[in-house]
Amino acid sequence: MGYTMTPDPNVPLTNPITAQATSFQPHSLGQSIFENASVGMVVTDLQGIIIAANRAMCRFWGYSRRELIGRSLRQITHPDDVALDEELVQALVAHQRTSYEVEKRYIHKNQGVVWHRLAVSLVNEGPESEPYLLLVGNEITAAKQAQQQTQDELKALLMAMSDVVVVVNRQGYFTQVGPTQSDFYYVRPNESPQRLLGRQILDVFTPELAQRLMACINDVLATGQPQRIEYTLTFGDRLVWFDTSVSPLSADQVVCVARDISDRKQIELALQASQAELRQSEVTYRMLFTHNPHPLWVYDLDTLAFLEVNNAAIAKYGYGREEFLAMTVTNILPSEEFLTQLDDPPVQATDRYDQFGIWKHRKKDGTLIDVEITGHSLMFKGQRAELVMAHDISDQLQAEAKLRYTTFHDGLTDLPNRYLLTEKLKVAIKQSQRQNTPRYAVLFLDLDRFKLVNDSLGHLVGDQMLVVVANTLKALVRQTDLVARLGGDEFVIVLEDDDPIRGAIRIAERLFTELEMPLSVGDRDIFLGTSIGIVLITPAYERATDLLRDADIAMYRAKAKGRGRYEIFDADMHAYALQRLQLESDLHQALVAHELVVHFQPIISLQRQTLAGFEALVRWQHPQRGLVGPLDFITVAEEIGLIIAVDQWVLETVCQQIAEWNQASLMTGRRVSVNLSVQDLWNIHLIEEIDRLLACYSVPGDCLTLEITESMLVSDMGTATQLLDQLRLRGIHISIDDFGTGYSSLSYLHQLPATRSKLMLALLAKCSTIPKLQDS
Repeated sequence: MGYTMTPDPNVPLTNPITAQATSFQPHSLGQSIFENASVGMVVTDLQGIIIAANRAMCRFWGYSRRELIGRSLRQITHPDDVALDEELVQALVAHQRTSYEVEKRYIHKNQGVVWHRLAVSLVNEGPESEPYLLLVGNEITAAKQAQQQTQDELKALLMAMSDVVVVVNRQGYFTQVGPTQSDFYYVRPNESPQRLLGRQILDVFTPELAQRLMACINDVLATGQPQRIEYTLTFGDRLVWFDTSVSPLSADQVVCVARDISDRKQIELALQASQAELRQSEVTYRMLFTHNPHPLWVYDLDTLAFLEVNNAAIAKYGYGREEFLAMTVTNILPSEEFLTQLDDPPVQATDRYDQFGIWKHRKKDGTLIDVEITGHSLMFKGQRAELVMAHDISDQLQAEAKLRYTTFHDGLTDLPNRYLLTEKLKVAIKQSQRQNTPRYAVLFLDLDRFKLVNDSLGHLVGDQMLVVVANTLKALVRQTDLVARLGGDEFVIVLEDDDPIRGAIRIAERLFTELEMPLSVGDRDIFLGTSIGIVLITPAYERATDLLRDADIAMYRAKAKGRGRYEIFDADMHAYALQRLQLESDLHQALVAHELVVHFQPIISLQRQTLAGFEALVRWQHPQRGLVGPLDFITVAEEIGLIIAVDQWVLETVCQQIAEWNQASLMTGRRVSVNLSVQDLWNIHLIEEIDRLLACYSVPGDCLTLEITESMLVSDMGTATQLLDQLRLRGIHISIDDFGTGYSSLSYLHQLPATRSKLMLALLAKCSTIPKLQDS
């Protein structure tokens, strides 16, 4: 606040108001509240000369009362803020407004720059007295330094706060509405604030208020500078004040944060109404005490008896005024809270001025609430007393606790999630290193038939099944053990036991027994199995990720050995996993580096003693391992999704070779056989790719034989038959490879859409027992 006068602070003042202020001593509840209020209060004349200051403001600025009285505010105001509110002061003097708020920087006597938020009011006690200015506020330096918040903290704050946050576009439509606990929305009572979405300001507010808001929004969008606007709304028979900040969000949108400031306005109006008797009127300050929206009471520091209580405390705690005044503070404190307070070291009354804390209080009906307490010492009716303000923060703490819980737990099964599991594993690793004795084991579970159930019965049944499995797992372990869900159908158990491996095996076997019985999901009985990897937490482990990795390796080894079993991790598994990972990496590189080769194995007709054709066999010319056979890499190619690319490369190499042999007239009456995988059979682009290769290399279809396995056909006979019919229309021959490994029925062979079959030798012995073949 800037002024036109800067008097010498060493010159004593003779203003009568100053004399009254400097001689003021607290001798009543109202005057004590002024002197000992937690907020700072300063009285100045219209030129900014300090007439009086309470104890809080002296402490905020670091000056004694003697140093402040008679000094101009300009002398302790930050130079950049001197002219900040000069026009507002002039407006007060001209009676164009009754009060205003401002945030300014002041120069602390010893600690540099401090921020304050002040409410400034003009007080006129009557025609016989000079008007003066009353500044009421508090230091906000810490708040200014803590404005940067993360997105998660902002969301949690929005959920706990009572402010209304909306986004409005240039046309005045509500485009977003933030979460809030406010009871006051710009909609009808008991309606969700989401009803605002899509509505226009003109549809919600009165024409006059809508015009004010739209003018403010347009000004913010034009200047890029935030603005604040105050207005009132009527909810039933209640008039509610709102202070709304409007800030630019984009070129066409602003974000509006509306705060219910009715309580503050009521206090401001009451203060303004009582300025004429600021130092003399006990009635006015008692009204502020009695009608404050927060519970207030005064108690005797020696006897702990309540001396005075306001209406908000009566309403919040459920006791009548007479009941309150017959009790002590111990009656509203749970025993453990009171003992905590008694254990605190004794302090002088003046040292308790900034007493602060979060406590539990017990209401008359026995309900416990969390309250934020501020206490200020004062003399009340000649007794050492404490003025206490209690703010109920139960809802806020519950919201924070719920947010913490959802952060660490799976939303479907309510089990701990990966984050909480990782923290548990870190603790187990540290204990194992400290004790140098393994006491923990990790079980990594993967459901064997979950994908089949999920795909066939739907995700809803799949989710229900996961919940049943989660409950089954929790029932198998102790409360000291941890069951977590990593995601999908993967679960982890962290077990603590004197013999952790034996305990893990015991749980694994019990789980296998449980899963032998069908799981009831809705009206269905579903049979599931599981594969389990077990790893012992030894002092050698340092990271939770390494534990989960090794448990996962052991689980996949269990699956590879037939599922429905457990495997205990050892060093060989890790070495195999590293080799497998290297193989996968090398196989990707093999396609790029052209390391695959095709060997053509002759097919001899024993009856004619002539060359009937060739079978194309893919090999891998590995730069370090040499020639690698298909058994060592084809299965890996299928698992990592490279088999289609490998088979297409083989087909193109074969077609290119056939074209060269055709030019040399070497392919007459001969064909080349190429193996297809099951993934090729379901590739919707297979026919298109074969047509392209035949046309590109001018290869007739009858030069090719495509070999497929019996199991590939019978898994979906209808689809397979349609595809093979299209291949046969192109002259391509179809051969069934290793017939007899699956259904082992020669009579079944007549149903398959093939022109040739390779029979297993073991099946030929049965030919004499098949009548149909004997007759043919």
